[in-house]
Amino acid sequence: MDSAASAEETAAGTPVTADDSENGIESNSGTDSKPVIELNPIIESAPATESKPLPQTQPEPNPKDPDEPKSDTSLEALLAKLTAQVEELSKSKLDAKSETKSENKPEPEEKKETEEKTEEDALELPYCEVDPTGDVLATCYLPKSNTDASKDGPIGVLLLCSKALSLASPLLRETLKQTPTSSQISNDNINFKKISFITSCFDEAFMVMNIIHHQNSLNAKTLTLAELYNLALFCDAYQLQEAVLPSVDSWVKSLWPGPSHCSAREIVATNSGVTSMVAARGKRTILPLHKTTGIESHKAADCVKWLWIAHVFGFNNITEECGHTAILNIRVSMKENLFEVDGVVFQPLMSVWVQEILWAQREILIKQLIDSIEGKVSKFRNSMARNVRICKATSCIADQCDIYQLGKLFKLKLKLGYPDTKLKFQSLIEIYEVFRETFGTTTEPNRGHGQAYGYDVSHKGCDVFEDLQVAVQDIEQLDLRPLLN
Repeated sequence: MDSAASAEETAAGTPVTADDSENGIESNSGTDSKPVIELNPIIESAPATESKPLPQTQPEPNPKDPDEPKSDTSLEALLAKLTAQVEELSKSKLDAKSETKSENKPEPEEKKETEEKTEEDALELPYCEVDPTGDVLATCYLPKSNTDASKDGPIGVLLLCSKALSLASPLLRETLKQTPTSSQISNDNINFKKISFITSCFDEAFMVMNIIHHQNSLNAKTLTLAELYNLALFCDAYQLQEAVLPSVDSWVKSLWPGPSHCSAREIVATNSGVTSMVAARGKRTILPLHKTTGIESHKAADCVKWLWIAHVFGFNNITEECGHTAILNIRVSMKENLFEVDGVVFQPLMSVWVQEILWAQREILIKQLIDSIEGKVSKFRNSMARNVRICKATSCIADQCDIYQLGKLFKLKLKLGYPDTKLKFQSLIEIYEVFRETFGTTTEPNRGHGQAYGYDVSHKGCDVFEDLQVAVQDIEQLDLRPLLN
């Protein structure tokens, strides 16, 4: 067909093909007029010498095959259909992408509202200009909470002076050196540095910064023990102890008025070389300190907080006094397995000192009592094994007396929970009370036998609790302060 068409093109000036006739194009070979397009435009074919096949979008009908039906769809309709399909496919892909983005990102209006809300919250934070000409913006945060995430946000902003911070704390000096200035926040040609503080209360950070910037008149004259404890936590975290020590000393004196006139005790050597406990000439403050109007007496649990304050600021006298009380009241909590005094847990940063000093001394004192009990139990067991009576009465009564005294010792061990591990859950004070209760219930006269074992003339010196009572009294009167230096 191509050779016939090329021959016709050579014979006549205007080529006419079978496709042209089918598409409604009439040829005017005798005139110079251009072909008239009646229905649809067609794509001109390339020259016959360099003919190239059209893109195979859809097979064209073969005019030589009379059996194959001709397509009623024109080329324009076919292209329009393909274009519509492509547009529909592209639109579906764009819709899918937009849906994915809308799921991951909020709508512009919602995002704008969120930003406005954040800015409003920031404006509602307390803002204090400790130094109006300062160049440091310090944002205060609460410690991270594992239960309430809403408490992890900022609680206030302070305007501070970098020079004052650098002089007050070596830690803050290094922090400011590594903190670049923020060009986004400036005022009167001052570029601010931004730092953050972790504090349990915004007022505590504000008070400490007032001291550092010589604004002591803005602070309260007195603080509670809880406020002083939290202030010690803040100063220890940022190495501000020396900078605030004069002010803290004044606050401490308002709660700890100084040594009372109670006699202290110390160990001295007698002429015979045996050590004994005697009253000392020095003065000593013991808890409760005082009962003054408006000031409550300190409880044993307060020693936990006082020991932390004394540890941070170096108050040795408080360490000695509260350490003495803590040794008598310290125990292990059953739930958390931590050292505590009346339910108040010691500061974790002091755990090593508490274990090596307070708990170790407590174990020594308990061991003295346990050794006394075990020594007496062994004495009665050995005598019974040798058929020797400790009681000096007649044989029948002496046997009953020895058995009775041994039973008292076993009853005491049962109440103490010894040799089980129950002792660590009891303080020395509680152990002393167990001794007293046992002494009171087991030293009553034995009416059934008609004898008061250990109390009548014939049993004088038989009572095993006489020595234990003396041992408990000696331990209670010990001065443990020298052991804490």
